[in-house]
This record gives sequence, C-alpha cells and structure tokens, in this order.
Amino acid sequence: MRVKWVGLALIVASAVAHVGLAQEAAADPVASCALTAPPDVLLGRSETLTVTLSNSGADPGFVPVVDLRVPAAVTVSAATVAGRAATVLPPLALGPVGVPHPVSGALVTGAAGTRLVVVRLPLSSAAPGLAALDVQITFSVPDAPATAVDTALSLSATCGFAFGKDALKNPVPDPPVYSTPQSASLTPRVVAVTSEFQQAAVCQGPVEPARQIFSIDIAEGVTLSMPQLSALISDDFVVTGASAPGSLSITLPPGPDLPGGVVQVPYGVVTGVAGLDLSITVDGYVLPGTVTQAAPGTPVMVTNTSRLHGTGLETTPLTYQRGASPSATTDVLARSASVRAHALRVDETVSVVPSRPDDLFDVITRICVASDFTLAAASLVSVLPDGTGHRAAVTPGGVVTPGPSSTSVAFTLGPLAPGEVRTVTYRAALSQAYASAAPVLGGDVFTTSATATATVAGTGGATFSATESATGADASPRATPPSITVSIPEVNGAPVAPVRFRVGDVVTFAVDVPLPSGDQGEVTVEVFLPPVFNVQQHGASGSAVAPPAPPTLPPAIRLGATHDASASASWTTNDLANRLTFVVPATSGTTTPRSIRLLADFTVTSAAVEDGLILTTPASLSAKASGSTVVTGLSLTDATLDAPRLAVALTRLLVTDVDAGSQVTYQLRVDNVGHSEAVAVKLYQLLPVGLIPGALVSVTDGNDAALPHDGGDLFDSLAGLTLTNPLPSGQGPLSAAIVTFTATLGDVAAGASLTLTGQVIGYQSGGGGGSYPPVQDSATLQTRSFLVDNAQSPPGQPTVTIGSVVAHQVTITVPEGTTDGVALSVVLDPELVLEGAVTVTPGAGVTAGTGVAPGTSSFVANLGTVINANRDDGVAETVVVSYAVRVANVAEAQDGDDAVNGASSLSWSGAGPVTDESEPMDIEEPDLQLLLTASPGAPAQAGEPLSFTASVTVPAGASVSAYDVSVVAGPGTNLTVTGVTVSGDVTGAPAPPGTAFDLAALPDVDQPGRRRWRRAQRRWRPGE
Repeated sequence: MRVKWVGLALIVASAVAHVGLAQEAAADPVASCALTAPPDVLLGRSETLTVTLSNSGADPGFVPVVDLRVPAAVTVSAATVAGRAATVLPPLALGPVGVPHPVSGALVTGAAGTRLVVVRLPLSSAAPGLAALDVQITFSVPDAPATAVDTALSLSATCGFAFGKDALKNPVPDPPVYSTPQSASLTPRVVAVTSEFQQAAVCQGPVEPARQIFSIDIAEGVTLSMPQLSALISDDFVVTGASAPGSLSITLPPGPDLPGGVVQVPYGVVTGVAGLDLSITVDGYVLPGTVTQAAPGTPVMVTNTSRLHGTGLETTPLTYQRGASPSATTDVLARSASVRAHALRVDETVSVVPSRPDDLFDVITRICVASDFTLAAASLVSVLPDGTGHRAAVTPGGVVTPGPSSTSVAFTLGPLAPGEVRTVTYRAALSQAYASAAPVLGGDVFTTSATATATVAGTGGATFSATESATGADASPRATPPSITVSIPEVNGAPVAPVRFRVGDVVTFAVDVPLPSGDQGEVTVEVFLPPVFNVQQHGASGSAVAPPAPPTLPPAIRLGATHDASASASWTTNDLANRLTFVVPATSGTTTPRSIRLLADFTVTSAAVEDGLILTTPASLSAKASGSTVVTGLSLTDATLDAPRLAVALTRLLVTDVDAGSQVTYQLRVDNVGHSEAVAVKLYQLLPVGLIPGALVSVTDGNDAALPHDGGDLFDSLAGLTLTNPLPSGQGPLSAAIVTFTATLGDVAAGASLTLTGQVIGYQSGGGGGSYPPVQDSATLQTRSFLVDNAQSPPGQPTVTIGSVVAHQVTITVPEGTTDGVALSVVLDPELVLEGAVTVTPGAGVTAGTGVAPGTSSFVANLGTVINANRDDGVAETVVVSYAVRVANVAEAQDGDDAVNGASSLSWSGAGPVTDESEPMDIEEPDLQLLLTASPGAPAQAGEPLSFTASVTVPAGASVSAYDVSVVAGPGTNLTVTGVTVSGDVTGAPAPPGTAFDLAALPDVDQPGRRRWRRAQRRWRPGE
C-alpha cells in the first residue's frame, strides 16, 4: 500500500516483522469482556443480549470471537457489531471430553448439557486503543422444560482472540487468548404484562387527557386458563372510557368525574398465537385539584396498576399449560405506569434541526395552565444558547434581550383562563455570529429552554413557575459533526473489486472526512492497521501538506483530489499498536464545507497470515466540539489477504513386504492449495532408525517436469532441499512439487513399525513473506513378520486312537534381519501329552537358540536372538521345532471330542504373537461287544457249582484296536466266586478274582486305518 499522504514514504520493508508478532513476544493482547442480558425472556420471543469486547493489552489480538456457553433451551440466531453482521456458528455440544473450537481448533470442554455458540466478529484483529466493541446478540428460548419456566437459566460469555497473537490458525504454539468468563441469568416466561401512559405530544393543559394501555403477551403454544386482566385506577385519575378486544367489565364509582375504580377483562381459555391482541385501553384525565398551590411548578405523578391473575380476586395466581405438559402455576403479574400532572406546564420544540451555520429554525413554545387555576398574569422567557440567535418574530409581542453569550426572547402573555393553552413562535439561526467565545463547531448541541412565570388570580400574589428544555429527537439544534469512511480504492495502483492482495502488494487506504462547516474543532483520525501493514521506519511525525525535501522514497502519504487545500493535517505513528494518527487542526472563520481525503500506501509486510483471512481496518474519528465535547465515529473496510498454504502427502510406491536389505521408494508431494505463490520452500525427510537414506530420484511438478532446487540434502534437517523457483498457487499440476527418493532397510527386527515423516520445514509468501510454520505428513512402514506353520510330520493323520503317537513340527519362516527375545510356546489339548524330546533346528543362514523348557502338555522353545543374515529375498530361511504327542487315555479322550491339536504362539521383543494350530486330529474309539453266559442254566441247587463266561470281542468290521480294556465281573446275591480264568487273544494278566480283567489290547479285525463313525463303548454291569 503506497500511502498517498503527501510526501512521506511509508513503504515497509518486507524483511521487517511487525512488532507484536515475532519480535515482541512479551507484548500480548489482553481480552476483556462484559455481558448484559435481559432478566426475563418470553418463550419463542427474540431478545437481545450485549457482550462488550475490548483489548487492553499491548499488542493486537487476531480474530475476535465471543464464546457463549448456553443451556440447550437457548437458541442464538444473529449478531451485529458496529452496524455489521457477525457470524454465528452452529452450536457445539460440550462435555468433559474436549471438542475442537470451530474457529481456533483448540479443544474446549464444558459442563454436560451446555452448548457452545461462537460468534465471530467481522474484524480480523482488535488493536490496543480501539474502542470497545458492543456485540448485539439475538437469541430466544424456543421452548424450555416445564421446570425451567419461571426459573433462571445461567449462561456465560468469554471474549477472546481465536488465533491468539498471530494471524495463523495454530493453536498449539499460539493458543487463543481469552478473558475471564462473565455470567448472567435470564428467566423464561410464558406470559408478560406491559403498561404505559400515552400523553399528547403537544401541551393541551396540565390536566390533559391521557391514555393508558395494559397489554398481555402470551408465548405461542401456551394456554392460559381463565385469566383476568385488571386495571386498578388511582384515586387521582378519572376514567372517561375503556375498550378491549373481547368482553369488558368496568366497575367505577357512581356519578360523573369520580376517580378510582377497576377496569377488568375476563378471558376464557386463551392460547398464545402470533398477532394475538389482549389489552385494555383506558382513557381519562388527572382529577382536578390533584395539583395544588402547595407545590407550584412541581408535577404530581399519578400511577395506575395492571394485574394479570386467575379467576377471582386480583391475588389469585393464574394457571397455564404448554402442549401436553401438566398445568403449572405462576405468580400474579403486575405492571404500573405513571402520568405527570402539572399546575403550569411549558412545552418547547424546534421546527427543524439545523446542521450548518446560517440554517434557520423556529422555536415553538406553549404554556398551559391547569383547569383549576386562573392566572392573573403570565410571562414567558425563551433562552437561546451560545451559537444561536434571534432572527425574526413570528408571534408579535416578543422582546429580545441580548446577553453575553445568548439571546433571551421574553413574551408578556397577560391573564390565562383555566385550561388555556397559549403558543408563541419566533425564528432563530444557528450561526457563529452569535457565539461569544468560540465558533459553531460540528457536533455542537444547542438546547433551548423556556421558563413561564404566572400569578394566580385571587390568591394575593401567589405565583407558579415552570421551566422546560426542548425535548425529543427533533428538539435540539445540532451542528452536523464530521463523519469518516475508510476504504481501499486501489491495489498496486489499480482498482480492485473485491479487494484482494498479497505480500509485496502496494495497498492504498483512503480516509474521507467531510466537514459540513469550515469551522471545526480539532479532528483526530486513527487508522488501526492490521499487523501485516507495518508503521515502522517512518520517523515520529510528518505533514500531509509539506513533504520533506528532497523526498527519498515515493510519496506514501498524500492528499486526495477532493481534499480541500485549507485542511492541513499532520500524522504520528504508534509502532506498538500499529496505528497511524492524523490530526486536522481547529479552524474558524468560514462557513464553507470542506473535505479531508487522506491517502496512504503500504506495502504488505512479511507477517505470516492464514490464507483467505479477511483483514479489517478500523478507522475512528473524534471531533472536538465546544465545551470539549467529543463526537466519535467508526468505519471499517475489509480486504482478503491471499497467502500460500501448503499441504503435504507422503506415499510409498510399489507396496510389497519388506525386511532387512529391502529398498523402498517414497514420494513426498507438496501442493500449494492457497491463493498466493510460496517461495523458499524447504523440504526435509525424517527417516526412523533402521531406515538408511538412499538416493534422490527426482524433483518434479505434477506434470513430471523437473523442478529446480538447490541440491540440498533432503535427509538433513539443517540443510534440507529448497525449491529455487516459486511454487505457484492454483491447486493444479503446476502448483505441486513431487520429491521421489529411496531408502534401504537396515538390520531391522521382524514386524517392526517404522514411521517416516515428510516435512515442509519452512516457506514464505511470494514477495518475501515471513516464514510459515512447518507442515508435515507421516507414513508407516511395516517390516515382514515371522510365519509359523504347525503341522503333522508326516502330514495326513487325521484319525488317531488312544495311545497313538504322532510327530509334529513347527516351521518358523524367519525374515531377514535381527530380532531379539524370540520364543515359541506350544500348548497341547488336554487329550495330548508330549512324547519324547523337543528339538530345535535352525536352517541354513539362521542363527537361533535351541533351549527348550518342556512340560507334560506344553513347552517353550527359547530361540533368543534370531539372526537371518541372508539378503536373498528369493530364499526362505527357517527354524524347525520338532515334537511328538501321544493320545492319553483320559476322560477327555472318551467324550466324543473329534478335534484335538496343539496351538503354537511365537512372540518376540515388543511384538507378536504370531500363532498357528496343528491340523486337528480325530480320536476314534473301539467298538466292543460283551456277552455274559451261565452254565448250567436255571434252575440251580444250593451249593451247586456254576460257571459264568464274560466274552469281550471286537466285532468283525471294526477298524480300531482297543487298549487297556478292563472287564469288571461280580457275583450276584448269595453267590461266592471260587476261581477265575482268562482265555483268548489277549495280553496282560487278569486282575484279582472278583474285580476286573486288565486286557492290554484287543486288536481290530478289520483293515488298519479305516475310518468309522465313533460309537460309545459298552461296559458290562451287574445284571447284564
């Protein structure tokens, strides 16, 4: 921005960082906050609360926000500040677990059930010295739980700067800056009552007619059950009439002109809807005699009260219901209003509001007397303030009495009848010709005043007096104050719409201050520049009219074409606040309007700024009026700063399993997704331990065209690799830089997880912008793990019998590299036990431990540090662990379970396990037949020998031999065993007589290995 304010060069060197960004770490913004909320809110009705934000620190705060924490029942719909709309972001549900703030990105927490509503102000920063900002926030309570009606709801507000001390969204190094929370409460209501008196705008006599309107406002969807609205009339007020939608009951004292009474409207069941009018209008007047001679000139307040209540007495609470909610009860609601009664009243207004010297206006004064008084004589004096004067009489009889700094116009009115109104008018002017000590200045307010004095007839000289100043929006003459407008008419010397600029651009600010009059008190203009525009290196002050000679730099501050030549201006700078102050001296002696147009050019400096950040430049004005009255104004202008924004992606090419010695290829891609080119883009590739830097394959754009670079070391965080050409914006192939490189795995462990991080460790905006924080992306490289295969040896023995022995071996395929703490654990099913020794056999090229810790049904092979030094990926190196199992004669082997195996689990330091189970084996049980015979048969004589034969056979066609067969035989009742013999194809010896026969084996009589369905073994029992 080239500040076109005559002669002084304000071009900011791009290498200078703004004070308060990098150089002034100790100068921080300090957010202050105030919260004002209405105490009562009608359900569904929009209301406004005010949050005031200011910066009392020494440095700007970036992106002002208001964070409202509200109950779920409160809805925020809009917000404004300085006449501009603010952005209300969708609410976030809070709880003990942090959620990202929608503007800053920092995590925020809150009480469960609370919602966070963020209001983003339409300013990019708030500078120290900027006037406090009143944020008007529109909210409502659409609905509330039944328990919340008539119960205060708590809310809180914090004011702050979401981006913190710099213009980047980087909450970790630069967290948001917040004020202490400010709390308030509001109470949801289902019904409201209002009451107001309306007196005539013109003086119609001190006891003039007055109208009082009592109104009920019911929230939509709320039903009132038989409410009544009563107007309790004061004993000093006479009712002349009343009206209301619906039926009306009036209870008044008997006879005319009697005060007091009750005006009441009973309603049926009423449900609140939009446009519903429930009101009572009461017309009347103050009872004569209310104002007495005991209080001459002092108004008497007469008050009527409205009460909303239930059926019956005025003390009965009303009931209401919302939707399907049960009825609830609230207190009686009462509202009062008062009317003023005067014995003597003066009312003064002006016909028009003048704005510049020599403007004319009429002063209209009315004097009114109460109907119970007759005035023998009355006079009126109207006083014009300094800077205004009498020009002509409109009503005859006025006498002008000049004073040292004002003019008095006196009227002799003569007698006034009871209730009479007398009006006098004269013409005056706003002019410095009538100013005794100072010219008429913009912003001056001139208030007229009138005093009436009267003698009451028949009272021996008692007097009344009344004084009134001109009141109302159109009552006081006011010299139009100067106003201010700040704008950006040019960027790099040419109009731009909408306004966007980049680092290095020259941006022109224009400050326009029209002076409605040549007479003007000192005008001060302050331009609060966002910190990307630096006010340093320009000296302490200068003149906008007399440039230094000879100028050493292009004019940076100058006057615009519409600037009046007589409106000189000087300027000063405040580097810490990044503020320019322009002062236009006080002038007098002319009534010709003038115009101040100051142009300032600035070059966008080196501050790093979030791409697309809307920078707001506030400019404030203060103009001294007479009596040191200060009139202020504020103007804002917006512009979008285009900046680079880099996105990083790290990807691997040719994805395959890798282990020690493998070479991997990666691409580090950087895209400029911002709106401005990036320069001095420096890249760095961080490799984890175990990954050895390889070669830089290529540096290209998205079209595979080579990109120039400085040849730096990509793998050195200090050197890095820097692109020598700017990286353009545009989000297309030409805005991408793709770095392809290789790396080799060292002696890494199996199953290791290696994290690579590609980084842009620094870049700047085109034109030499300040360095942006690093941007990075990570990728994970997983090395090849062990493979475990647990199988029978030789394979293919799916069926076994009790007592069978089966050999197994676990084959461990070892990836290349060195892995510590390797151990293989094998756990057998309960039907299996280890048979013999366990052996560990490392294959060729593999070094491993061979120690085994055996058990009955499990073992651990401690392989220790396993080294595979072979780098030939085409050959698989292994470690073989061999063991044998026997099928035990246990209950688990006889319960019909048809799948038994051994589970192997391989683990190593910090990783694993890798598991595998051996092929399931079916346990097939033998099929035996038992036959018991006796000889001779029955009947038998006592003492006669008997022979019993128990025949156990494997039937023809059986496929499984029976092992460890036991036969239990016992004599029946009254039988004694005398001997036992065993015969047949058996091995083993019989057990003691009368107990069991232990048969070692009964061979099958069918083909070995034939699979049969298993059948439960039959066992002989007594009686079979």
